[in-house]
Amino acid sequence: MEPDLPDALQHILSLVEIEVSDQEACELVAEMDHFPVLKTDLRAQVRLNYHGYTNPDPPGTDKVFDYHHLMEAAYCDIFVTNDKQLTQHAEFISPHLHVIKFEELPTY
Repeated sequence: MEPDLPDALQHILSLVEIEVSDQEACELVAEMDHFPVLKTDLRAQVRLNYHGYTNPDPPGTDKVFDYHHLMEAAYCDIFVTNDKQLTQHAEFISPHLHVIKFEELPTY
């Protein structure tokens, strides 16, 4: 099932008291590559929603913090972590990131 990205975007923006019309939301989604942090946040929210729909327990704070790290890396090309789960989430939330382990850093 494809997420309704314009609706999700409107929800995210409303959290910081920014209201956009349906047309503006569609235009923002179409130009999302120009807004890396917003794009990463949107993808993280979609992922958290998916987790909520498919798991009886809410996501833990560690998952929220992991996603926050990915949002902070929105303007980066490389992300360094040894966290296997975070690496898997990065593939969806920040597919542009090249994720490497700490031990790979000296030879990268």
